[in-house]
Amino acid sequence: MYQVKFTTAYKKAYKLMKKRGLDISLLDEVVDLLHQGRQLEERYCDHGLTGDLAGFR
Repeated sequence: MYQVKFTTAYKKAYKLMKKRGLDISLLDEVVDLLHQGRQLEERYCDHGLTGDLAGFR
């Protein structure tokens, strides 16, 4: 299980997302999964890049 620490930058980004009308529930779901120490779904996982950025993540 991870300890979730909401920094000032996170709070500002969260507030901006709400102001722009983005779906906050998706972010809340991912943060909750991380807090519980559960495995993230494949769509939320890191992926390799292609082209000029191949080899970076």
